[in-house]
Amino acid sequence: MELGINGLIIPEQYGGLGLDILFATAVSQSLGAGVAPSPFIGSYVLAPYAIIQAGSDEQKEKYLSGISEAKIKFGVGLTEYIASRDNAEIVFENGKINGRALFVIDAANATHYLISDSSGILSIINSNDPGLEIINLTTVDKTTSVVELKMNNVNAECLDSPENNSDNTQRLVDLGRLMIAADSLGAAQVMIDKAVEYSMQRKQFGRAIGSFQAVKHMCPQRWQLILNPVIH
Repeated sequence: MELGINGLIIPEQYGGLGLDILFATAVSQSLGAGVAPSPFIGSYVLAPYAIIQAGSDEQKEKYLSGISEAKIKFGVGLTEYIASRDNAEIVFENGKINGRALFVIDAANATHYLISDSSGILSIINSNDPGLEIINLTTVDKTTSVVELKMNNVNAECLDSPENNSDNTQRLVDLGRLMIAADSLGAAQVMIDKAVEYSMQRKQFGRAIGSFQAVKHMCPQRWQLILNPVIH
């Protein structure tokens, strides 16, 4: 929070920094490099982006200001739109939502959830609604909290804009994939750097193992240029 990443893409009029997706991608890569357990992708990129694109003026004022002030934190669930499953249909009707959101990210300490149905309509629900059951899930990614939501007549607030449609939600899905790719790239780069550093220190048969072709050829070209003068 102290770094301002919660307000990174939020317009200045709502207390944010007003930066674009390129900056968000760079931050995601840096967080991946540090294996940071941060709710950045869902809470501070996907949720504000969706509200910026498809929220009413009142919703923007309420939720974007709340996110930038660290008073509101969103979990995000788009699995019903991406790949709906049997017995998990989400239904919006008369201001209520029923069904199951099977894979909601950045859910720890969330005050609200942004949920999509199979048609791509996005709604906001409050995490303390009495009809909401929250089930913690265990995944291989320990940097992201994930839950399943069971919703029984939960009060739902649809994003109030013509842009709240499948095209907008598809852009949201694509943005999430971009952020995950950047996060993975950051982590992968650190692993490569550490592996190459180790290959220059670890010796076998009287030589640094980085001098062996089988090791050197797996390294990126820029590291091969460094390895050649060091190990010969």
